[in-house]
Amino acid sequence: MGRWALGAGSFLCFVTLAFAATVVIDSFTARPQRSSILLEWRVSREEGVARYEVQRSSSSLPEFRTLASVEPQGAPATYTYEDRDVLRPATPEQSLYTYRIKIVGKDGSTSYSATVTVAYNVSAVRRTWGMIKEMFR
Repeated sequence: MGRWALGAGSFLCFVTLAFAATVVIDSFTARPQRSSILLEWRVSREEGVARYEVQRSSSSLPEFRTLASVEPQGAPATYTYEDRDVLRPATPEQSLYTYRIKIVGKDGSTSYSATVTVAYNVSAVRRTWGMIKEMFR
């Protein structure tokens, strides 16, 4: 059998490599519920993921903002998030919401899922209640 010998002045070097997150999202859906929007995404591959960030934009607020952070479970996995703050943009009568998943890698890298858009009808009573709630935030 061979032997490794280290002579004078020799040293061992250990290298740690950081890899970007690798995720395969098989499906990503958004469905209106009675008083919320339910998001669901399924992954078949998930490596090097630190977290998922659920982000939303709307017809009245076009910039994406982070709603929640979700810890990875390991693939295969199905994730759900219920957006209960859909009354924030209280006008117009029918609001369009666009969602995406921001994937944050353990090395700090980021990538994004495809977007999904859903129309959410807000009744006049619920819209008024949403306006009142928004005044006190």
